[in-house]
Amino acid sequence: MYKNCLERRKKQEQWILNLRYPDKSSNEYLEYLQNCTGYSNDHLLWPCNAFKEKYLYEHLVNTVGTEIDIRTRQRLFIVMDMINNVDLPDGTRISSGSLAEGLDLPGSDQDVMFVKYNVRVLRNIQNIKHPIRYTTLVMESDTDHPGFTKLRLLAEDDVESRGLTSKCVESTRDGAYLSVNGFVDEASKALPDTYLHGPCLSTEDQAVDIAICLKSTYFPYQAIPWSYRHRNQWPPNNVIDRIINYGCLLVPIGPKNISDSHLLWRFSFSVAEKQLVHSFNFTQLLCYGLLKLILKCSINTNEDVKDLLCSYFLKTAVFWVSEEMNINTFELPKLFFCLSLCLNKLMLWVNNCYCPNYFIPEHNMFLGKITTDNNEILLQSESSAFIIDVCKYHYAKISQCTAQLLPSANTTGVTYNMHKRYQRHLQDGIKTDAVSGWLLYASFYYVIGHYTVTLRLTDYVLSRSTSDMMYISCPTYDEEDINNYRQNVCNSVTLNTRIKNATVKCVTYVKNSSIIPLKLQLEVEKGDIDIPPIFMSHCLRFLCYHHLGDNLNKEKALRDLDFIVKKCILIKMKELSDLLTILGVCYEISDDTETAYQCYKEALKFDYVCLSAETRKTKLFEVLYQLHRCSENVL
Repeated sequence: MYKNCLERRKKQEQWILNLRYPDKSSNEYLEYLQNCTGYSNDHLLWPCNAFKEKYLYEHLVNTVGTEIDIRTRQRLFIVMDMINNVDLPDGTRISSGSLAEGLDLPGSDQDVMFVKYNVRVLRNIQNIKHPIRYTTLVMESDTDHPGFTKLRLLAEDDVESRGLTSKCVESTRDGAYLSVNGFVDEASKALPDTYLHGPCLSTEDQAVDIAICLKSTYFPYQAIPWSYRHRNQWPPNNVIDRIINYGCLLVPIGPKNISDSHLLWRFSFSVAEKQLVHSFNFTQLLCYGLLKLILKCSINTNEDVKDLLCSYFLKTAVFWVSEEMNINTFELPKLFFCLSLCLNKLMLWVNNCYCPNYFIPEHNMFLGKITTDNNEILLQSESSAFIIDVCKYHYAKISQCTAQLLPSANTTGVTYNMHKRYQRHLQDGIKTDAVSGWLLYASFYYVIGHYTVTLRLTDYVLSRSTSDMMYISCPTYDEEDINNYRQNVCNSVTLNTRIKNATVKCVTYVKNSSIIPLKLQLEVEKGDIDIPPIFMSHCLRFLCYHHLGDNLNKEKALRDLDFIVKKCILIKMKELSDLLTILGVCYEISDDTETAYQCYKEALKFDYVCLSAETRKTKLFEVLYQLHRCSENVL
């Protein structure tokens, strides 16, 4: 019962942590991290094949920091704000931006929201409390511009003594309204060593951006649906309540898609967003940090699309994905998957030229920035030939997997169009290296009974799988490997050409592959299997000759297989168990059951054991036992 309970807790770990520590910038959560006996890399239960994820995690932590680093930085800015606000008579200082969110990345600057005390902003006139002691404004939502509002002044008679000058107010036939331009001009006079940077005042060294803003203690009408819309497990209810109770800020900047917007103020949820980021788990934080690094180090290096995207859009994508997914999706071994979800979300928005504000989805934050004139450039902005070829390589790998997920190629009634689909994916899949894609082609032709075509393709693969080729995914390369590679390629050719001319790799049959030979389907019943190209070529040749009734060549192919395994020709240790099992299958087909049984026994002696070896051995033992019983009965 205890073990079952522990397993359930592990599966729901992130959900439980969110319930217990909704604010992960709190003292309590910091103490939990510091006292957690499992807080080290050793406690991360990485799957045995998650090498890429673990490698990414380790390098990302070196850049972004450990979780304790990030939480300590978040807490530090909270304490700094408390100290700085002790003697501020006319406002409140709120740290915002990447640093306050805990991410100290290259280029991160310090953003400060300065909220004026002596101005009150109400949601409607019914919220007025008498007597009026401060300059009082009422929000008037603009249905044409979601995410923005006008601020109408309730009384003009005593503006000067209540924190605003007459230059900040503009009279219209509908009443007096607070002017964005006038407010910013007056604010800049109070901070003479700054210059205007969007809605902010920036210091000369651009180290700090200061946004002078107003606060409403009321959550805006436009954002109220956010509080009750459907979501999975994030953000925690405690955080939602705190955000609604805080209200919102108003920043002096109008929509970018209209020229005359001097009376429109933008709703700012900076405080709410900081609380949301503080409620992120470590995986969410790393995903956000990785997106920011991609923006800085990749996307913004292209002058054609530089500055089209900003960190705020990335953060919004993480918010939406986090809300839509189960919180246990955000686990460290799934970091690549989480990143792909966020990138897919961003690409969808760019394609549609619509980025929905997290609190007010009707507010398209791409307006005036990303349009049909530039979105295609952004979606295809990769200009490096090297990176393009890397993408082609991964596309080819995906194509190899896709071909194997199609309905079985030898199923009765498989149409000509289905075979065309196989051909298309297999053709795309030959670009991963010199041989693996062609071996999948050979398997396909074997499965549909075209044995002579299979033999011709395996001839080609064997001619390319020479000792001077470089094996992809080899843990280490010695000087001879490197020299061979240099001799097989030249600097003038593309990466894709180099890969096809100078590298070979194992052929990967995915779980329940539709194009693996029928006799080997047990080997992919529980998972993928990687088979060296030379071994798989001779295996396919053995099977073809078996069907063609060519016993002489069949026996030769079997001897070649046996020789490859015994001499470990271009075989990794972790592949031996798989290959011994397949060798046993071939001996079984040749009716040499004793040798087949020995192969299965040998396959079970390794640290990494073929998933089907035990099943094969057990089934063959039963056959041998029955034969033995029959022979005894005959005697």
